Amino acid sequence: MCKIAHLVRDPFTRTRNSAISFGLLWRTLSNRFFSAFFRPCRLWIARPRPAGQRFASNGERLNECQIAPPEISECLWVNREQAVSVCLYSPLTGGSLDQLYHQQRQQFDELLPALAEVIHSLHRRGIYFRSLHQGNILQLPEGGFGLINFLDIRFKRDR
Repeated sequence: MCKIAHLVRDPFTRTRNSAISFGLLWRTLSNRFFSAFFRPCRLWIARPRPAGQRFASNGERLNECQIAPPEISECLWVNREQAVSVCLYSPLTGGSLDQLYHQQRQQFDELLPALAEVIHSLHRRGIYFRSLHQGNILQLPEGGFGLINFLDIRFKRDR
């Protein structure tokens, strides 16, 4: 990861194209990419392995397990001293299960057996996703499911 302090002056300044939650800021860029800025709670943990790099690594591991993550383009330092890093990525297409639940409840109910199988499969493979909820699971247009916001995912078994 290289340091690019010139990317943004203060990435945590909110705009209409951004959302922020617990030290993580998502921003939509004009080129159809998203950026995720990570600001850690504990600097000493993030400096050796920045959150942006962990996010990208977790995405690669999910992809190896045949689980669709967003396509990561680049991980960069914004401010190494404050351990602020960024990931640039193309978002997955599809809608969240939370949206589906509120807008098309019958279709959501029909997906529950397949969703239960995916979650069971994750756990069987030693993949634990503490933030697993309807808003972080997407139903993909080509079928199946994809995961977003997976920084806190844990892989308990070797590859």
